[in-house]
Amino acid sequence: MRGMSERVFIIDDDDGMRRLLESQVALIDLESESFSQPKRFLEQFSHAGPGCIIADVVMPEMSGLQLLRAAREAHIGLPFIILTGHADVAIAVAAFRAGAFDFLEKPFSESIFLEMVQRAIQHSRAELVSEAKQHEIEEHMAMLTDREREVVAEMINGDSTKEIGRKLKISPRTVERHRQNALKKIGVRSILELGGLVKVLSKRKLSGVSTYETDRSY
Repeated sequence: MRGMSERVFIIDDDDGMRRLLESQVALIDLESESFSQPKRFLEQFSHAGPGCIIADVVMPEMSGLQLLRAAREAHIGLPFIILTGHADVAIAVAAFRAGAFDFLEKPFSESIFLEMVQRAIQHSRAELVSEAKQHEIEEHMAMLTDREREVVAEMINGDSTKEIGRKLKISPRTVERHRQNALKKIGVRSILELGGLVKVLSKRKLSGVSTYETDRSY
């Protein structure tokens, strides 16, 4: 996202490894911030732009996997790259199950590492754009009346104006009026376009608003 700095956070208790990772990240013109202690990273983290987190899996205070879980609990959503000095399938599986973006065994080539970081940054950018779009849609949805929400939900499900009217016990003309009002508030031109936007809402679905009391008069 333009105008927002992209940053790589490096967490490793090995001073030499941190310096190496910092120098490699600088080759692709990315800012970096390093921590020798995972808890210090959690306490000081403050970044709203794109980025990624690189953490060693073995650290005395907290393992990379524990840090990953703690970061998610703290709502730090940046992609995680877990580094390990020993190839271990169990650790790799645990890392991906915990939500790691990628897993890299030491020693690794500079090109592979930088490619992984760039992919993580790209993923982070896309996530921020998606979150912004989701927030925008949710704000627009909040402007709808309960009846408009119901009408839109039924139309996205594929019901016709007449079918919706029968289901909600209102006239087709009233259904159409609610449809037009809803589309105008949301800022789209058709139910088809709205249906595409609703797919962005991975956690919130319009079908969940079908609890309207049918005895209300609109």
